[in-house]
Amino acid sequence: MPPGSPEKNAMEPFVVDVGNGDLVSGLKSFPLKPEDTRRSSKGTPLIVCLHGSSYSARYFDAHEHYSIRNISAQLSIPVIAINRPGYQQTPELGRTTNTGSDTHLQNEALWLHRLVLPMLWRAYGPPLGATSIVLMGHGIGGAVALITSSLSCTDTPAERTYPLAGLILTGMGIRQVMELNEDAMRNEPPFDANGQPIYQRWNLGPKTKLMLNSALGQSPLETIKAHETISCPGLTSETLDFNHPDNYPRYWRSMAAQIDVPIMYFLADMDLLWDASIERITDFTSAFLSAPRVESGILRGAGHCIELSWLGPCWYLRCAGFATCCAVEKVTLDGFKDGSFTPPMERTSLSTVVERNSEVSEA
Repeated sequence: MPPGSPEKNAMEPFVVDVGNGDLVSGLKSFPLKPEDTRRSSKGTPLIVCLHGSSYSARYFDAHEHYSIRNISAQLSIPVIAINRPGYQQTPELGRTTNTGSDTHLQNEALWLHRLVLPMLWRAYGPPLGATSIVLMGHGIGGAVALITSSLSCTDTPAERTYPLAGLILTGMGIRQVMELNEDAMRNEPPFDANGQPIYQRWNLGPKTKLMLNSALGQSPLETIKAHETISCPGLTSETLDFNHPDNYPRYWRSMAAQIDVPIMYFLADMDLLWDASIERITDFTSAFLSAPRVESGILRGAGHCIELSWLGPCWYLRCAGFATCCAVEKVTLDGFKDGSFTPPMERTSLSTVVERNSEVSEA
């Protein structure tokens, strides 16, 4: 392969300036060409994926047989997996106090909502035949997707810069299986003496067993081998926001109540991080008071990282079906005519986005 080209059957890496000098990097799968966007479907989603802590966009493209790219290509659905701030070529955002509304996850959600998603929509939505965006988040990426969805749903019609149609969540919940040490969290600094972010580095052997249930045979050898290459250090600041009882666990319910698009939420029955009981799942989904519907349940025979399990391809297919349903519903029910979103009069050209040189390998 020529230098700088993506691996065969892999998603294509990108780096884009989103404005104000901020960069976002990630992976993309665009099965349709801009000039070939006539669809038999009434609606097409642009699926935007957000990875969890200590992973990157490659989480959604771990192996050629366990990649969201396959469903993207088969169903002609455009997909973008973002490297969240502080991961790979996406720079860290400014530091926060992790108190009140000034927390890591809320700051990241604002960045997505105000800069990244509007740019991605203008550049890759209508030009590729998409009619709306569906956010898909795993773990801490799911928390960011939830907050971002709340921001989108509470914007006035005149303020909306992208059409959100649905939200997919997994790898997160109400109660963690392992008891957290609150005192240790309070004393753990997110930044070093020079103000640089501190990263948590996992021992990959135990991490693979914890995330993939590899010792229980619940993940294929392909993703077990790939797990080391798609893993990376995780930001301490984001885990402190996500886990500390005074932060995300305190404020997420009020935000969930504001989301007025369909939700799909599943946990794996053998998730070693989260309590996947029916009671806990019901408690979590009950927070989405404004959603027109919430699809939820338990996937049997998988660990925390459903996408890397034997069920990975099935899960991606389910996500694509849900996302397409959300997109079709949005077009059918409101047709962009009720003032909730006004599409551009003319399609934006892909040539208006200048992509930077990106790394082929994000390991």
